[in-house]
Amino acid sequence: MPALVVPAIRPPASSKSKLYKTPEIFKDLDRRAVEEAKQDPSSFTDLVRRLSRKCVTDLQKVRVIFRWITAKDLNRMKFSETEVTDSPMGLLRGIKYGTESYHNLFKRLCSYAGLHCKVIDGYSKGAGYNPGSKFSKHRFRNQWTAVWVDGSWRFINCNWGARHVKRTDDRMTYHIDEFYFLTDPDEHIYQHFPDDERWQLLERPITLEEFVHLPVVKSPFFNSGLKFVSKVKSIWKAHTGKVEVRLMVPRIMNFAAKLKPKDAGVSHESLDECCLIRTINNQAVFLVDLPSPGRFYFEVFVESDWSSEAMDNACSFLVYCSRVSDHRLYPQVGCFGKLPICGRYRISEGSDYDPLIVSSGQLTIAFKVPKQDLRLSHTLQFWKPQGKVLVDFNRYAFLKSHFDSTAAFLIHCPQKGLYVLSVCLVDPAARKAKPVVFYRYLIDCVDEWKQAHILPRSSSKWRGCQLVEPISGNLVSNTKVLFKVESKNASEILLSVGGRWLPLEKTAEVTWQATISTGEKSGKLCLYGRFPSSDGKYIPLWEFAVKERTVGEEVHSLLKYL
Repeated sequence: MPALVVPAIRPPASSKSKLYKTPEIFKDLDRRAVEEAKQDPSSFTDLVRRLSRKCVTDLQKVRVIFRWITAKDLNRMKFSETEVTDSPMGLLRGIKYGTESYHNLFKRLCSYAGLHCKVIDGYSKGAGYNPGSKFSKHRFRNQWTAVWVDGSWRFINCNWGARHVKRTDDRMTYHIDEFYFLTDPDEHIYQHFPDDERWQLLERPITLEEFVHLPVVKSPFFNSGLKFVSKVKSIWKAHTGKVEVRLMVPRIMNFAAKLKPKDAGVSHESLDECCLIRTINNQAVFLVDLPSPGRFYFEVFVESDWSSEAMDNACSFLVYCSRVSDHRLYPQVGCFGKLPICGRYRISEGSDYDPLIVSSGQLTIAFKVPKQDLRLSHTLQFWKPQGKVLVDFNRYAFLKSHFDSTAAFLIHCPQKGLYVLSVCLVDPAARKAKPVVFYRYLIDCVDEWKQAHILPRSSSKWRGCQLVEPISGNLVSNTKVLFKVESKNASEILLSVGGRWLPLEKTAEVTWQATISTGEKSGKLCLYGRFPSSDGKYIPLWEFAVKERTVGEEVHSLLKYL
């Protein structure tokens, strides 16, 4: 019987996405493979026969073999010392004790299934590899496989495909990593460099030096659909102490960043506040502000499931810093910009798409909020880098207007420095109606704005209004103040002061106003509104603090008339 002719080594005719769109098409095959993995196979022939039954295509055969191998939990398996070496159990025992490899097992099963498979030797950027590290004869050596599927060679790494995940009980479990099943060559090359350049399966093979200079990119980078905005290398030079990395993102995602010293003498703790992460439209922007000259590792982590606390390493770089200028620390509150809940409620920015805003002291931030019954609120905090703490400055921001599809917050910055504005929503229809942050801004106030003052407190229960004046949250007692509100839908606007309820007069189609005395004593002054949608109830709108004049203020007031 003539030997099978080994196909020529050449780049695949199409990408992985052309073979299949989603792993869901393998759902039944995967289920059967996982069930078979619970049994101890007696022979290669019997195992492949059971796995490949009902398999029509080579793609299906390759998948079921890959899934069976990645489902075997060697940590829980017990082996007899008398296992036959040339058997499935013998090979699995060898893998557990380091005398065999997943790649040889995969190749053996492929041969029994009538599939061409090649074990490839080369270098890899795996565990222990850091950006910029050099390769040598015995360092970072590895193996992986290529299998002939649908008329092309395709890469498979069963070892890395079986991801080790630590559970809460400290036991290791295996989860499949789809990236290592039929990996496209242009992505595979970021982690694998074969001794034989033909097995790069690229139209233009790269050199080992070029491989070293590729950024260290892990499977979560590709699994999350990330891309670099521009061509980047693994080693960066920061001549001013600052580095910026930009990624294209397919959706709103959660990111984290970590800066680590390569050189001794730099504390890890001193680097925690050197990274700023923000999302702008379909980009994630990472700013690194280095504290001193030296060499540092910069790592980016990603988690597409925002509710999860686990983060996966996506990519990393080595940064050489020659000098530092204007070093700055940033508050570590997570990503600035849109959070996932924005997509659920179709909330978008009204103006500022970059969540890092440079201001001279006063600014208005607007949103488009299509869902009408959402309640909006906020927190404003001032960043003190000396103590690495955020201080409550909530009274320097308030919800000024909230109409059917738009909302606007007014912010005053009384000091130079950084402010964190977190904008929250409450959906009354949600099972747990509690405030959830949907957008986070970092405001960089570059001037001390002397006109800054405390602003009114805004309730979150209203919509269809705008406070025109006053916008001061502190009012002086025994003073006449013009109160002016714009609202098309209000049936009545009232002011509560000193136990009295005083109405505002509707002077135009949307304008309500009245000049009212603040009363003789300190206390609170509140505006209320009644709307057709409030079932006759009065809804709190804004609250003001009334304070008695001090002696100094009285003298200053009298001097104005002299």
